[in-house]
Amino acid sequence: MNIIILIAILFSNYTCSQERDLLKIEYQAKTRGASKSIVMTKEKCKVGLLTDTSEIEVTSKDWDHIIELVNEIKLDKIHSLEAPSDDRSTDRKMIAVVIITLGNKVVYTSSSFDDGNPPHQLKNLIEKLFAISKIDK
Repeated sequence: MNIIILIAILFSNYTCSQERDLLKIEYQAKTRGASKSIVMTKEKCKVGLLTDTSEIEVTSKDWDHIIELVNEIKLDKIHSLEAPSDDRSTDRKMIAVVIITLGNKVVYTSSSFDDGNPPHQLKNLIEKLFAISKIDK
């Protein structure tokens, strides 16, 4: 019984720590002649399309939602998520990745996937990033 309580406490501490330490989320998609990036922190969202860049303010409500979505992902497994398609291998789609940086400089990078068709575990997070950044998927 005590072991179950200890595991629950450790898990809740990890989740709280992850929420507090989340520094930055990035979405990067690239191919020859094209690129798209979203870099989001608690305060702002930088959007890059080729050589065009812009900045958008991030509301606390949006950031809280981002934290919730990140907490749904098993970050230690993000590098091995399976992409649902492979059009990036023939240049039909840009190669995309998600990079999550926590406060102690722990960086989690997803496996690559086709821009616009992420692994299902990342779909909600990416949709929210695009909604905040106001760029088309």
